[in-house]
Amino acid sequence: MNETKKTPEAEQVKKPAKKKTSPKGASTQLIKLENFVTLANIEKSLRKDQLAFIKKTAARNIKTLEHLYTLIYRSHVVGADLLRGEMIGYTDSKGNLVTITTKDFMLRKAYQTGLVDSLTQDAIYVREEDGKKIKCEFWEGGTLVGATASVKRTDREQPVQATVKFSEYDKGYSLWKTLPETMIKKVALTHALRLAFPNELGGVYDESEIMPNGKPDTTVVISDGGASAKPAQIEKLKEMGIKIPEDLTIDGAVDLLMGGKK
Repeated sequence: MNETKKTPEAEQVKKPAKKKTSPKGASTQLIKLENFVTLANIEKSLRKDQLAFIKKTAARNIKTLEHLYTLIYRSHVVGADLLRGEMIGYTDSKGNLVTITTKDFMLRKAYQTGLVDSLTQDAIYVREEDGKKIKCEFWEGGTLVGATASVKRTDREQPVQATVKFSEYDKGYSLWKTLPETMIKKVALTHALRLAFPNELGGVYDESEIMPNGKPDTTVVISDGGASAKPAQIEKLKEMGIKIPEDLTIDGAVDLLMGGKK
C-alpha cells in the first residue's frame, strides 16, 4: 500500500491550535492565600488576655472581632507596634474599620528604606494686597491657608510633592486650634511620604488626615473612656447642636462625635 507522506505544512494545518490560558492564579493575585494564613496564625498565637489588652489600648472602639484581627494583621504587615501606640483602629459609624498610625512611624518606615534624600515642609500664608491674595510669611499678618511638603528619594530625580488646604482638614478644636500650622504641615508631610513610599506606607494614614466631618482625633479615641468628657469634646458637641447628658463620659462623647448614640 502506497502511503502518502505528510508534509510538515499539512501536519501544522491539522494540528489544533493551543488555547491561550492565563497563568494559574493570575485572576486572584490581589487576594493571596498566604495573607489569610498569616492572619490565621496571628489569631491562634494570641491569648485571650493579650487580645483583651490590645482591645483596651489600641482598639478601644473596634466593634467586631473581625476588625480586631484585621487591625493586628495590618500592623503586622506594615511593621507598626500596637503596644507603642504606632497604630490604632476603630469601627466607624458605617461599620468600616479605620486604621490610623503616627507621623513618627511613617518617618521611621521611610528612613528604614535607606532611600530618603531630603524632606521639606512649609506652611502657606496669604494676605490681601490691592484686592488680590498673595503669598507671604506669617509675620506679615497673613492667613494660614495650607501647607506643602516634598520628599526626595535617592533613586529618583524629582521629589514627590503634596499640597493640602487648611480648610479641608481644620477640625477647629484640640491641636488644630492651638497649633494649626504644625497640624497642617503634618498632613502635607504624611501625604508626601505615602506618595513617595507606596509599598511601605500605602493605606496608612495619620490621625491629622482624618477630615473634620469624619472621625475625632486619636487622643479622643484612646483616652480613659470612663472619665468625664473633655472640655474640647463638649465644645465640639455643642457646635454640632447635640444635647449633652450631665454624666457624659469620654466614651459617650466619642460615640456622639462618631455619629453613634444620640
